[in-house]
Amino acid sequence: MQSAAGAMNRYLDIRETVSLINQELSNDRLYASLIEARPTLYSDDKTLPSLPVSVLNVMQSGRSGKRTFLTSAESVVQQTSIPFGLIVSGSYSVQVTVK
Repeated sequence: MQSAAGAMNRYLDIRETVSLINQELSNDRLYASLIEARPTLYSDDKTLPSLPVSVLNVMQSGRSGKRTFLTSAESVVQQTSIPFGLIVSGSYSVQVTVK
């Protein structure tokens, strides 16, 4: 999502471009993420996790200018990685309900 948000804006300055490159994940590691059902907004190289729905509605209604935003219904709470030394591809999700 972050890469797609950056690709939508074709006029990123060097600082934003370097920031996006630094956020790329390596494909020789196994990543495990704990996510929460709260919206995340991506704009250029910025990520706004756990955004309140009221703020998201105002931003998407166009009151914030003519900027285009990408949103996801989830926010990453915690992420870890394990080095493999081999190329890893694919994904798997497990839903866990915490009461």
